[in-house]
Amino acid sequence: MLYFFIGKLVLAVILVTSLESRSVWAEEIAYRELSLKQALTNTEQNNTLLLQYPYQQAQAQAMAQQAEITPQPELALEAENIFGSGSYSSLDRAEYTLSLSQNIELGDKANKRLMLAQASGDYEQAEYVLTRLDVLAETSRRYYQLLQLQSMQQLLGERLTLEQQALATLKRRARAGVVTQADVAKMDLRQAQTQSAQQRLASQYALQQLRLASMWQAEADFDQVSGDLLQLPELPKREQLLNALQQSPAIFQQQALLRLSDAQVNYAESEASSNLNLGVGFKHFKASDDNALTLSFSVPLAFQNKNAGRIKAAKAQQQLSVLQQQQQRQQLTLQLLEYQMHIQHAAAAVQMINEALLPKAQKLSVSIQAGFKKGRYTVLQWIDAEAELFALQQQRLSFSHSIYLYLLEIERITGQAMSAPSALRETRSATNLHGEKS
Repeated sequence: MLYFFIGKLVLAVILVTSLESRSVWAEEIAYRELSLKQALTNTEQNNTLLLQYPYQQAQAQAMAQQAEITPQPELALEAENIFGSGSYSSLDRAEYTLSLSQNIELGDKANKRLMLAQASGDYEQAEYVLTRLDVLAETSRRYYQLLQLQSMQQLLGERLTLEQQALATLKRRARAGVVTQADVAKMDLRQAQTQSAQQRLASQYALQQLRLASMWQAEADFDQVSGDLLQLPELPKREQLLNALQQSPAIFQQQALLRLSDAQVNYAESEASSNLNLGVGFKHFKASDDNALTLSFSVPLAFQNKNAGRIKAAKAQQQLSVLQQQQQRQQLTLQLLEYQMHIQHAAAAVQMINEALLPKAQKLSVSIQAGFKKGRYTVLQWIDAEAELFALQQQRLSFSHSIYLYLLEIERITGQAMSAPSALRETRSATNLHGEKS
């Protein structure tokens, strides 16, 4: 009997432990939360565009290695006076020459070729930095969109709860004959509309989950994202933006393009120089069994610049690169100032809503809701007050979302973190600006 009770006790403990572990497991599954840092890390590790860079870098390194190769010596064997007619029909009067020649590059071709390959690799690196920033910015953009939808779902949930409470109150009053069935039907319709909006929002949320997860080529294995759009970051000042522009990857990319254009001009000019060919040989005369040394020297006769067209084209590209660099700097400056103006307007709108509009709307809502429960206000008055409050909350969320998006564009241009969380700040511990592992 004792063993029986002990067995039952052990079984009970196992069942309780199993239920608790399943409960914890179910809770973890139900609240799978994704942070911006994890989303950006996933993108860095698995985005298809970023995964291509190591191969592009390997190609650039291989081309630089190829540029270091200089002309190789040439070994030649020449036979004369063989298989002719008369006394030359045999090999008795043959002459054999074994020679070694070397093509000598002039115009510093090897160095200019190497500089061109290195400049091309630097430009590829600058292109990758811009691509990386664009990819991380797009991931953050989709993350913020998902966060906005998540906040909207919370607002609709709160609104639906109030409408359910109001509908229950109306039904009790309708049974008591205080309100009409039309009031009940109107609130019932209002609740159904909110539920329909929730369903549409849920569909949008699921689609946005897939769009975000597609940035790292995976399915959405999370239920929600972390963060609060209403917690606004510190806004950058004009001087901060203009100083950050000096370190902009877009500026570096234009500088790399200008260096590449300079290298192309230098290489084209070096190719206009003719090469020398020097040779030394050993000649054997079979008829007399004598030997002699031979020397050779050859150089093309350049009556005109053989590379004149390529030089002109390279110089035209060089001048175009200078112009593009100037235009790029002006355009980026105007874009940064425009984004800052948008941020200031949105921040002012959020401040106005928080300090002036929302307190009044909340006060009105509380007053009408209390009066509605006591029968002093109609259902239409209650609905209008709640609609005003909900509209202001939506506007605040929309303005806050736009602030994060404009900050994101500023970070994409400058390559520097302007807010927290940030596409650059969150990945700084894993990679530097140029995408290299730290």
